[in-house]
Amino acid sequence: MSKDTQQQKHYKILLIGESCQDVYIYGNCSRLSQEAPVPIFDRNRSEIRAGMSANVHDNLVGLGCEICHITNESSIIKTRIIDQKFNRQILRIDDSDPCDVLEHDIFTKDQQLTSMSFDAVIFSDYNKGFLNYEYIPKILKNIRKNWPDIPIFVDTKKINADCFKDVILKVNHDEIKKMKSQPKDSEIIVTLGKNGAKWKGEIFSSQSIDVYDACGAGDTFISGLAYMYLSSRGNIRESIYFANSCAAYSVSKFGTYSLNKEDVKIIMENYAKK
Repeated sequence: MSKDTQQQKHYKILLIGESCQDVYIYGNCSRLSQEAPVPIFDRNRSEIRAGMSANVHDNLVGLGCEICHITNESSIIKTRIIDQKFNRQILRIDDSDPCDVLEHDIFTKDQQLTSMSFDAVIFSDYNKGFLNYEYIPKILKNIRKNWPDIPIFVDTKKINADCFKDVILKVNHDEIKKMKSQPKDSEIIVTLGKNGAKWKGEIFSSQSIDVYDACGAGDTFISGLAYMYLSSRGNIRESIYFANSCAAYSVSKFGTYSLNKEDVKIIMENYAKK
């Protein structure tokens, strides 16, 4: 469990979803191989960042939240090859073990977990197998049994999302087009990239900013959305505007980016001026 001590509202969040390592390998392509008509990549340096729900975790910590994170133990690695001259991705390599499945009875077996109090639950579902379609209704039932009055936020890549019910769902404009079924009795927020987000037919525009890298923007959006929803006592409109501000800030950075204390301070100041 992670803690942050910045001077803003603190919330306890139960975060559930797959995590990965985002590996960035930087180098240059300046010559062709004699073995095949392909460029040779000369590696200079590399770095590892937290990805998927681990990125949601780090963004929430940056927002001052305390997190209980339930995630996979199996290895998921996304390796991005970056041309250092132009600071652009030229290739991505994905490696993953078969993802372990979260058991539906975790909340009946883990008494320490159920004794904890939470202000919200976030599902960061990358559809890698950790969150089983058939198990999700049972998991939700147990969550509502233990914490009946807290909001549940969902960011899912499932095509059939009717396994979720009575949640606040965030999906992007490409995902909603592919989705065959949607959650019942739920609020659905569709992110539109540089155009902001849409909820109940209303467009919430985002601030004009040069998009440097959209990787991880959805993680930042769901983090900001949940935080402001709690801070504003359930005002979805304010939450979307704030989430837009958080996501816009993250896409101005390269690669998977998690908000830190100084970032949040800047975002809060800009948000207060809107």
